[in-house]
Amino acid sequence: AAQAISQVSRHKTSEDMNAKTFGTLTRGGASGASKEIDAYLQLDVFDKQRRTATSDIQLNGKTWVSKYAPGGSAKTQSAQKVYVIVDSLLGHFAANGLAPLPAFEVQRTTGNLEQASALLAQKK
Repeated sequence: AAQAISQVSRHKTSEDMNAKTFGTLTRGGASGASKEIDAYLQLDVFDKQRRTATSDIQLNGKTWVSKYAPGGSAKTQSAQKVYVIVDSLLGHFAANGLAPLPAFEVQRTTGNLEQASALLAQKK
């Protein structure tokens, strides 16, 4: 039992660290989120890392949203952009599982990531 508790607490700490990395957006949390999402978008359709990246984005995305945009309400423009990206990715994963994003969705997501990064650089 003690070993199981130790494993759970170790796993929880790992989840917390991933969530912090995902949301290292100063003033809204976009840069860490952007890097993780961008890395996912760059993966090949047959890359075995896709499964891990998908589950990481699901876990960290939900954590990020609950912290920076609860109920879809974000305080900064950059956080709102990231919220839209995370929400669309989570919706895609829920509906399509590990299926790759369509090309138009990848382009839109990449554009939104660039806009979020620009807004973040302007501290908006």
